[in-house]
Amino acid sequence: TLAIEHAHGGTARALDYNPTLPYVLASGGDDGAVRLWDARAPASPLMQIANHTHWVYSLAFNPNHDQLVLSAGADGLVNLESVVSVSSAHVVAGLEHRLSDAELQADRESDAAGSLADESEPAVDGLVAQYDDHETSVYAAAWSPADPWVFASLSFDGRLVINTVPLEEKYKILL
Repeated sequence: TLAIEHAHGGTARALDYNPTLPYVLASGGDDGAVRLWDARAPASPLMQIANHTHWVYSLAFNPNHDQLVLSAGADGLVNLESVVSVSSAHVVAGLEHRLSDAELQADRESDAAGSLADESEPAVDGLVAQYDDHETSVYAAAWSPADPWVFASLSFDGRLVINTVPLEEKYKILL
């Protein structure tokens, strides 16, 4: 049994596991914070995100691109966060450092000159977008099972909003 005492100031209200890294989970609580934890070493959070001003009610890792996390809160906001440093994308990037210089050079030469990948900035941790389409507390946020770039949120007043990941962030992930 594993227990993280006082994971949040007040009540913890939301929890989700990373679908790709089963030892990474996110929690949200009354302190307005989202914390990412490594269940193998839970003494302190891997990352803390403080972009809500009130309770966090819902969290959701993107099932296809685990560097994207949705959070929804009592402040009426839906936040799309990039947590690339604690995602499988970071693990894969770490494997690239283990390749030999010759393998890296061959890989670079195989890329087409002037490709979009060369022009795009890499994804970094931080707030990607903040959606304020709701007038009251947002109780749920969920990713589409059909399209990895689409998500929905639902607020107390019954408003259902469907949004998409900004194209710029999508290209950072894909290219």
